[in-house]
Amino acid sequence: MKEELTEDEKKAMDALNYEETRDELERVVEALQAGGLNLEESVHAWEKGQYLAKRAEGMLEKVKGRIEEVQREQQAAGTTAGTQLNFGGNRKAQ
Repeated sequence: MKEELTEDEKKAMDALNYEETRDELERVVEALQAGGLNLEESVHAWEKGQYLAKRAEGMLEKVKGRIEEVQREQQAAGTTAGTQLNFGGNRKAQ
């Protein structure tokens, strides 16, 4: 039976951007659904699909975190609009 994913396979998948990862995952799913793969090929395709799915999910989580960070920054900027805090100082009014 074929070994788990090789490091070269993982490196190649790690080099893909989100859209490429998603497209490759779709190809793997289609191949599994179409049938015709022997057991060894099916297991390998399944492992590849799992790796791609986790990678895509990680990419989405990273983007979600960045979006949430930007939203927090915008909310903080909105709550300090019109005050000295948005100019880098927190001086008291004289």
